[in-house]
Order: sequence, then structure tokens, then C-alpha cells
Amino acid sequence: MRKLSIHFKYLYFSQLFANIGDVLYIVALIGYVYSQTHSAQASVYIPITITAAVFSSGWFAPYVYSRWSKKEILLFNQTVKTFLMIVILIIMVLTEQIYLLYILAFLNAFLDGFTNPLKMTLIPLTEHTEHIGYANAQMSMMNGMVQIGSWSLGGILLLLGSEWVIVITTVLYIASVTLINRLHLQQDGLETDQTSIFRSFSRMMKVNQSLKESHFLNKTTLFESIGHSVWLAAILLVFVAERLQANVSWFSLINALFFLGVLVGGLLLTKFNDKLLNHTRLYIVTIPLILALLNIIFVYNKSFLLAFIISFIFGVCDELRATLMHTQLQMRLDDYSLTALYTLNGMVYSLCFCVSSYVVGITADYSVVAAFLIAACAYIICFLISMKYRKLFK
Repeated sequence: MRKLSIHFKYLYFSQLFANIGDVLYIVALIGYVYSQTHSAQASVYIPITITAAVFSSGWFAPYVYSRWSKKEILLFNQTVKTFLMIVILIIMVLTEQIYLLYILAFLNAFLDGFTNPLKMTLIPLTEHTEHIGYANAQMSMMNGMVQIGSWSLGGILLLLGSEWVIVITTVLYIASVTLINRLHLQQDGLETDQTSIFRSFSRMMKVNQSLKESHFLNKTTLFESIGHSVWLAAILLVFVAERLQANVSWFSLINALFFLGVLVGGLLLTKFNDKLLNHTRLYIVTIPLILALLNIIFVYNKSFLLAFIISFIFGVCDELRATLMHTQLQMRLDDYSLTALYTLNGMVYSLCFCVSSYVVGITADYSVVAAFLIAACAYIICFLISMKYRKLFK
């Protein structure tokens, strides 16, 4: 981290605190709703609500980007999210109106829909070109650590009560706001001339239509979302119960090893960044085939040890491909094109992941093997798409 700019560090730690808070408040809401309703179905509605909100805000994001600078959007959204946590805390303490929590969770995620695409565009605005790959690796490692640690931390903190988890989330959000306020972004102007919501969205779509990079990223995202959906906790739980015939609690260790692989992938990118970047095309094209093979071996395997190893390797490969791909895109495209690209990509991923999770979940009820084979086919299609667009990458 020493060679990275101070403003990247402000960005890094602001997102670290915000991301941990985002996980903790979801854990708190799920725990609170379940304790009040004793209904697993009621708790499941929370992540569905969040996904729907992120997709919905994508329609308005281009308009927002045309009226306010990136720092203004980040600062406003994180500040409002802090106040939303305070309102959630008040509702938990003073009332038992569960439906209000769903509304507030929707609003909180709706704001995330504006900031999530920006996070992918901010690294080139805070860091020198030669350090973009290294900065991306640091961000990816941070996200991996948050995923590994925050869910477990949330479960432990839940012993104190959902209310205290929300208090901790609020403190983390305040820390994030403080760091965002100190952030300076290069060329942080408005994306376009101010216009209507419909015209802003149409302009964003036209930009994406003109970019081969967008065609590649969104086509692969469509099928990668299917591949990712089988690694959901609910599907892994079925795999452990039916294929490994073990206690379902083991699925959490398989999941943890996946994120450990993500973390190790980030470490490899940090240490061998230049060498890996020089062979980006090779990794982007071949890794989907490796992931397809890993899915097939995984679902027909009945050994815990092999399941752990495959999950770990899957995480490493997935991280290498994603970070190298996004680094290349950030180096190729200007700020406005990147924002348009990631706005649409966020919508594509949230919608496709939601639909594919539902379809794969139904499939897994009949055959978990069929679910993983569908994922393998999706990765083979990703390989074919990557072959078609391979000249985009060096």
C-alpha cells in the first residue's frame, strides 16, 4: 500500500468501513426479522429486496451522474445511509413494524445502486496509471477479507442483539463519511450536460452500444451470473446434504475457502501484477474453461478434502480473471465510458443473478447435479464469448 496515493487510501478505507457496515446491517436485519416472525421466508425477502433496489436505481443513475459529481454522490449517499441506520435503530427499539424495515432496506440499497458503479471508476481517478492494476488487487483483497470476516463477525455480534449491530454499523458509516469528505478525485466533473431521466438513460445505453468492451463484459456477466448462482449458500447446503451426506453446517467452510481463494488471488495479483497483466488475454479466455471443469468435478465428487480444494481454486481463478479484466477496461476507457459501462453492468448482474438464483434454486430441489452442470455450460459459453472478443485484451 505504500506506493499508492493518499487519496486512494482514503477511498480504500472509506469503502472498507462502508462494506463491513453493509454486511453487518444485513445480518442485523435478518436476525431481527427472524426473531420477530420466526419465519425463514420473511428473512429471505431481505436480500431479494436489496437486489431489486439496486436494479431499480440503475434506471436513474445516468441522470444522477449528469447532475452531481462523483464525490458529491458518494458523500451524500453515505451520509443518508448513516441517517437510515439511525431510523432503523429507532424502529427496532420503539416499534415492531417489520414492513418499515423492508422499506428502509430498499432505500439503503437504492442508494448503493448509484455508488456501486462509481467504485469501479474511481481507481483511475485516485491513482497513477502504472499502479491501477496493483490498486485493483488491493481493492479485491479487501472485498475478499470483508466477505470472509464480516458475515462471521456479524453472527458473533448478533449475540449482543440486532440493535447493537446497527449501532456498530452507524459508527462504521460515520467513519466512511469522514474519509470520503477528505477524498480528492482527478477530473471529477459532471458526466454530461444536465438532461431528463429518460434521455440520460438513453444516452448511457447508446454509449454501451458503441463499446465493444460493453458487449463483451455484459454478455459474459449474463452467463457468469448463472455460474456464480450455484455457489450460493442455499445451493451449497443442498450439495453437502445430498452429495456429501454430511451435516449442512459444513457448507460454510466450503464457502469460506472460496473467499480465501479470492484473497489469495488478490495476493498473487499484488505480487506478480506486471507479469499477470502481460498475459491478460490468456487468463480471460482460458479461466472460464477451468471453472466449467471445476464445477463438473465438484458436483460428482464425494470427498470433503477435494471439495475444499476445488472451492479454493475456484476462488483464486475467479478473482484473477475478474481483476485482470477490470484493470484492462479501466486502462482502455475514459471516465465517462467507464461510468456508463459499469452502470449497465450493475443492472445486468443484479437482474440476471436474481433470476438465475431462482431458477437454479428450483433446479437444485430436483437435482443439485443438474444445477452445477448448468453452471458448467454457462462457463463454456463464457469461454466462447471470450474467444470472440479476445483481441480487446493484450
